[in-house]
Amino acid sequence: QFVWTRNEYENFGAGVQIGRPFGIGITDRIEMYAIVAVVFAIAAFAIVNLKRATSGLVFAAMRSSEPASTTTGISIVRAKLAIFGVSAFVAGLGGGLYATVVGTALPKSFNALVGIVWLAIVVTWGVRSVVGALLAGMIFAIAPQRLCIILVLVFFLVVSGIFTRFAMQRAYRNVAG
Repeated sequence: QFVWTRNEYENFGAGVQIGRPFGIGITDRIEMYAIVAVVFAIAAFAIVNLKRATSGLVFAAMRSSEPASTTTGISIVRAKLAIFGVSAFVAGLGGGLYATVVGTALPKSFNALVGIVWLAIVVTWGVRSVVGALLAGMIFAIAPQRLCIILVLVFFLVVSGIFTRFAMQRAYRNVAG
């Protein structure tokens, strides 16, 4: 993180200007959101079809049991590299579209703590479903960045509440015997 926050890499605070994708001269944000929605629909359709295809069955078998998958002849290394490539492509596509909507790319635009909160939201709503990604993306687009502080506080309160509950249950079991 230290290397990428140097002034030489972020154009001395101005960031890198990102144009609209495909050379489209769109200036309205609503039209850009429509393009992002179309790209998301295409990517979601491709991912759903990938999950239903033979490759998706290989990934599901590998997720269930790697040793059993190996005994059926599935190459674990090849499958993991393939799914990593697909996930990296989707993440890069999403990051690129986010940068085109915002207009500039700065290291300050991509806060790690905010990313962890949004990852928690996606995992909560279902990391294996396209609907979970859609809901998290809609909340991210609708909710201002300032609300992320509230989400972080809620996240920490929920986690501390869960730990407190487990600690109280453990203490009660020790007392009750």
